[in-house]
Amino acid sequence: MLEFIHINYKIVEPIINQILFDKFDEPKFENGKADLCKGFLDTKKNTKADFTLVETYINDHSESILKDFDLNDRYTVIQIILSNDAFIGTMIYDVQHGVSNYDINYISAIRNGIMDKIAEYYTQNDVNYFVKKFFAIFLSDLFLTNFINDSEITENEYLDILSQCTRDKTLV
Repeated sequence: MLEFIHINYKIVEPIINQILFDKFDEPKFENGKADLCKGFLDTKKNTKADFTLVETYINDHSESILKDFDLNDRYTVIQIILSNDAFIGTMIYDVQHGVSNYDINYISAIRNGIMDKIAEYYTQNDVNYFVKKFFAIFLSDLFLTNFINDSEITENEYLDILSQCTRDKTLV
């Protein structure tokens, strides 16, 4: 696993806000509650029937934030992604099984190719498949969250989500 001194996962907050509220700013809570956006609610409602809707929703909403990050923010994002060995391993598996003739001896080449593509987000601001896939996996639990009110989130629920999503976690 790549070790980084300290990774600031707070960079994920605007992505979470975009997914939940359709805006990157923190929500304004009135009486301790804020409305969840219609797109999130509609996608959440259909999660059991088709989880690819969740991936598409997260991809679209995270890309709109990720493409506006400056170089320092993009560096933090690739630190987060590259420090997650489980994700990299999953992507190696994904690539291997997407290729009909692969040789197990090429795993290091596949790993390097994936890491190069992830690095392109930093160098070229290319929000590519691997960057979007990471956030789709990393934030998919948002759609499994049970809120006290169906169309609203309480301030405590929001703070709990931020607490869970702004720290390192193993993706499986």
